[in-house]
Amino acid sequence: MIGSPYSSKEELKKNAEMMLYLNVLVFLVLSIAVYHKTIKVDLWSDLIEMLKFERINNFYILILFIVMFAFSYFSYQPSKTIKKENKSILLFTAGLSFCLFLLVNLIYLKQNYFSYGLYVTTYLVALLNAVNSKSRVTDHIKDDRKEEFERSFYQDREKIDTDMSINIPYKYKYEGKERISYINICAPNRGILVGGIAGSGKTFAVIEEVQKQMTSKGFTGLVYDFKFPTLTKIQYNYYLWYKDTFAVEPNFYFVNFDDPAYSHRINPINEDLLKSETDAAESAKTIMNNLNKEWIKKEGDFWVDSAITYCSMAIWFLKLMNKKYNVNVCSLPHVIALSSFESTDMLFDMFLEYEELKSFLKPFQDAIAKGAMQQIAGQMGSAAIALTKLASKELFYVLTDDDFKLDLNNPLSPKILCVGNNPERQEVYKAPIALLSTKVLKTLNQQNKLKSMVIVDEFPTINIMGINTAINTGRSNLMCVLLGFQNVSQIYAGYEKDTADDIMKSCGTRVMGQMMDEDAEKMSKAMGKQKVVRENLSINSTEVSSSLNISMEDVVPAERFSQFQQGTVAGFFADTFDAKDPNKIFYGEVIADMEVKKNQEKHDLPMINDFTPEDFDEKLKFIYDNFFEEIQSLTDFIKTENIKSINVILNQNVTVREFENYLVNRYNLNFDKFQEAAYYIKPRFILEEFFNKNLKGFKKDEKKKAQFLNSKIADPEVFVKNSIESNLILNNKNERLEEHYQQIFNEIYNIVAMEFKTNNLIDKYKGNNQKLKLYKTTLTDVRGKGKINNEMIKNIYNELLEKIDEFTPAPRGLG
Repeated sequence: MIGSPYSSKEELKKNAEMMLYLNVLVFLVLSIAVYHKTIKVDLWSDLIEMLKFERINNFYILILFIVMFAFSYFSYQPSKTIKKENKSILLFTAGLSFCLFLLVNLIYLKQNYFSYGLYVTTYLVALLNAVNSKSRVTDHIKDDRKEEFERSFYQDREKIDTDMSINIPYKYKYEGKERISYINICAPNRGILVGGIAGSGKTFAVIEEVQKQMTSKGFTGLVYDFKFPTLTKIQYNYYLWYKDTFAVEPNFYFVNFDDPAYSHRINPINEDLLKSETDAAESAKTIMNNLNKEWIKKEGDFWVDSAITYCSMAIWFLKLMNKKYNVNVCSLPHVIALSSFESTDMLFDMFLEYEELKSFLKPFQDAIAKGAMQQIAGQMGSAAIALTKLASKELFYVLTDDDFKLDLNNPLSPKILCVGNNPERQEVYKAPIALLSTKVLKTLNQQNKLKSMVIVDEFPTINIMGINTAINTGRSNLMCVLLGFQNVSQIYAGYEKDTADDIMKSCGTRVMGQMMDEDAEKMSKAMGKQKVVRENLSINSTEVSSSLNISMEDVVPAERFSQFQQGTVAGFFADTFDAKDPNKIFYGEVIADMEVKKNQEKHDLPMINDFTPEDFDEKLKFIYDNFFEEIQSLTDFIKTENIKSINVILNQNVTVREFENYLVNRYNLNFDKFQEAAYYIKPRFILEEFFNKNLKGFKKDEKKKAQFLNSKIADPEVFVKNSIESNLILNNKNERLEEHYQQIFNEIYNIVAMEFKTNNLIDKYKGNNQKLKLYKTTLTDVRGKGKINNEMIKNIYNELLEKIDEFTPAPRGLG
């Protein structure tokens, strides 16, 4: 095509090839002329003589050859590609050959066939290798399949260390070189979202680092530990490291519903925290939304609102009872016990006596007007059924007293609180945890208090009322909220859509690890685009051509988010007026301080409540005196069998009863007496605990595990004695928890009795025989089952029953 740039390009290429060939030809001709005395050709010698060639200095001929060499090197472009290592070889060979060629010209001046051969060979080898070394290297095309080089961007930042900042070091690559930079979160009070699927490293690399740095800079506040005691133990060690840096040394508290021995006690709805009916309503909604996940999406539903309102009314009623009778019954366990009282009619009649509760009665007005107590019972029953999920002895014990106040950021009494959950029991625990967290947020979000942290990893597992408000309004009160999650769909499943939207849009800092599908696309879009210069190569059998293309591409494409390695994060951070950063985007691998990681679990959590019985020594002596044969049999069993065979026997006798029968039969023991002894010894339990404790350390070392299984339990007598002592404490703990559990219900029975007496409810309904009959049945049932342990209250129940008998007509006799 005439005038086409492609035709001119082809012409240039052909001309460069012709000049290369001409260069070789001229060199060969002149080389013979230089060595004409050696290469004797009659015709050629005559021509040299005629041209007076000997008068030309060889130095000028060398200059000519160098110019010809340079011209061919810079003008000629090979058509084929080569590997990177071959390019290096060609350049080395060309350089070495050219140096030899110069030496032959300047030093070795002898005229012989050897020097001539060396003269020609070195030049031609140098020329051909030099021009071929210009072939395009295409190895990098496969080396950078993901365009990491083209898409890399400059992220160097100095560490900006302030009294509020979180500075997370990370490494990244730019222009093929690894560099170190910092994620400078100078405004953590503008909210932090930390995301990543399970195993992406968000907790290990990011959240634990935030905990450490915030603790070191004097932050008080709340840490939610989804897998207690993982983060709690780490936070406790940080507390021990940095507690002396606070102006006033803080206290450390932790709440754990699995084991009250390792938990402080706290009542999140004590009367001091219930300032108004609104607080009761908020508490009730938090409890109910966490007990019934689907209720979050059903706000405005008649039955849902009725259940929440009933729970609110029960909470406020118990606050009134606190003041009226000078008792301590305003707690979640008391609400649960109240809602499970045998008669909803009696409860409702008590509620109707108080003007303060009238504001809660709106959902029940139609039923009250119609006298439809069955409908009211149904409305109240929805709440009662949900609340009974929380009826556990451990939970009742932890939530009915106060070891501390929730003003965690009080300058005169700073505190750090960790609240633990258990993935296996999260459906039960998340309601009280959410309730406690909601109360903490309100106390933290106040003026003239210390800076505080709210770190909630796996936050979609609990529904915290007002968490979005805390992010938006807590900034001025130096409250820093960090929320960790695995995927965005969890957030929308655990919160109302408007709340979830607000959370996602309000956090100024996002640190995201490996993410999938829609989450990766959303995050990629949020990080924006950058200008990318891309080289396009076209390779065929005759030539290699390239072109540059400039386009706006995603900083971190969605598909790359899904391929992140553990510890790799990307995102953006919020800055401040004092520490502005025009490039708030980051993408790299967090540098974890492994020395810190080795020591952050060094100290174990302390025991809070000691359940050791006062008569411990007497009880231990009683066990050995009465069950020595049974204890000796278990000791002999442990002495005889190695750990592997014990495990086999346990697997063959899978239940507690089966294993106990095995021991009875093996050692010819008395069955009834062994059953009595098993309460103190717990043979299967102590062996399973031994396996659970010791096998954790051999997960990745099969050799050590095999050695362990082939060994025997050391000092069987000591092992059994220690186990019996532990069981003695465990039994005493269970007895005390059971006693406390029953006491909660007993206090509610007392309140009901006192209310019916002081408010004269029997007199009020003396003409309603149906209602009186219900009262009598309920009161008789409560009294008859031995649920009351107070003689004064029993007497009140008897008085109420006698009064009912007075107002109830006797059945007509026959005749």
